[in-house]
Amino acid sequence: MKCKINSLEFRTPIILSSCDLFVNEKNIKKFYQSYVGAIVLKTTSGEPCKGYNKPHIAKFGDGILVASGMTNPGIIEMCKIVKKLKGIPLIGSVVNP
Repeated sequence: MKCKINSLEFRTPIILSSCDLFVNEKNIKKFYQSYVGAIVLKTTSGEPCKGYNKPHIAKFGDGILVASGMTNPGIIEMCKIVKKLKGIPLIGSVVNP
């Protein structure tokens, strides 16, 4: 079931949201192979950010909310990862802390 948004065409309408799993090539490829249309990369800052020592987890309704403190490799490292992922629709997420 293809999905088109303006000039972008995705193989499915499922787009996985940004999370800690999407900071390495292996995980991104693995999740894309599971028939999603695109992946939103881990939110990335200009400089690497260590984040919290341990994730903060809170029960929220019927689910949980997890905060990692913006852990990310920084924009330069993220660009290196993206260059290796040709053919996978990726959506960037950038923050300026």
